[in-house]
Amino acid sequence: MADGMRESVAVRPGVCSIALRQLSSDEVVRLAESSGAAGIEWGADVHVPPGDAAGAERLAERCRDAGIECVSYGTYLQAGTADVLHQLGPVLDVAEALGVGNIRIWGELGITPDAASDERRRVVDGVRAVVPLITGRGFTASLEYHRQTITATAESAAALLRQIDDPRFFVYWQPDGPGSVADLVAEYRSVAARVSHLHLFAWRSYEDRYPLVAWRYLWREILRHSREPGLWGRDRFALIEHVKDDRPEQLAADLATLTSWLSVRQTEGENRS
Repeated sequence: MADGMRESVAVRPGVCSIALRQLSSDEVVRLAESSGAAGIEWGADVHVPPGDAAGAERLAERCRDAGIECVSYGTYLQAGTADVLHQLGPVLDVAEALGVGNIRIWGELGITPDAASDERRRVVDGVRAVVPLITGRGFTASLEYHRQTITATAESAAALLRQIDDPRFFVYWQPDGPGSVADLVAEYRSVAARVSHLHLFAWRSYEDRYPLVAWRYLWREILRHSREPGLWGRDRFALIEHVKDDRPEQLAADLATLTSWLSVRQTEGENRS
């Protein structure tokens, strides 16, 4: 093993606050703490709006007291849209107050890998403009991996990552389209070197969600591969993003499931050391 390189990284259990938009931020922290979450990605739409740096500071203190890391600021900035640079300043200030290391951004909704070349170019140029402003403030920038955007396929996501020459620019991963376990694992591995964190759920569609354990065959394999450090090179979070019926009890159950999977993987890693 080369100096400074890690053979594997830890994968830690966490939650996206948007999994329970109906709860207050304090309620999300309490639930995360009682359910064993190690970190939270805070959504910018409800719990931590841009511009409220004072509120973000209070929330960061609450998380520190609970022993929970503020992992990422889940913004809805869409690279490629006309006003994204004007929206960025308040986002950066809140992210700094929150104490996160990562900021989530999106490609412009509706511009997919099949869009016209000038539309795709606009999104790439938008990402190229936004990312250095984020990384220049000391954050990593991670692009949402999502249907109806330029990252709707692994091929398009990988191409975009190659075009943005910034070692602090990454992509999330989630199973956002149909496919067998083998196909989805292959898709993950094709972008794994530039993955920051994972968004976890089990569903046929947003309206048809299941307990996380229903997708155990997929997630166990993804979690196994996610211990490979890639260019991220540090611990990453497996963040539960959506739960069945938006129920707090289901989130707690899903976190217990996730923690049990991660415990097995951690033990296997220690046994190989």
